[in-house]
Amino acid sequence: MLKRMCFLSVIYQLTTWLCLREYCIEILSSAYNTLVRQVRRVLERNVGTNNHDDSFLLWAVRFFLEFNRLSDMKLELVSESLSVQCFHWVLTRMEHDMDMIVSDKKQARLWAKRLHVALQTFRELLHSLVALQKLKDNNAQALFDMLVNNVCYVLEYRETILHLLMNYNEAHSTK
Repeated sequence: MLKRMCFLSVIYQLTTWLCLREYCIEILSSAYNTLVRQVRRVLERNVGTNNHDDSFLLWAVRFFLEFNRLSDMKLELVSESLSVQCFHWVLTRMEHDMDMIVSDKKQARLWAKRLHVALQTFRELLHSLVALQKLKDNNAQALFDMLVNNVCYVLEYRETILHLLMNYNEAHSTK
């Protein structure tokens, strides 16, 4: 009886996993690029107000980039995220969160959590960049060359990680 229950549990987990996988593929193929573009526009328009939290979009970008990279890396599904504008947007979010940790001492823990989400997104962008290099497609190679020239050779992108390490404070930052 116990073996049968374990077997059924595994079957239900596998079925759930396959349904979630198909759901993520459907989101990537039908709505992801448009969603990221529109939400980023709204967030950039409301940058002066304090009533929005962009960490939800950062999380979604990280999740779907990682999902796409680990499944079969289709460039056209995440083209909105693999752009210089997206790298720049994530970098500016990280810089903003670092500045807010210093200036808003009461909410430093909140800003550190947001910075952590932005840093995870930046890491996934870099992982996707490496995966892009391994693709044998000419469009992927051209995009890789363009992103490397506009991201990896720009001083502010390279110094951001160093700045994060130098200003790490374990009192309010995540480990």
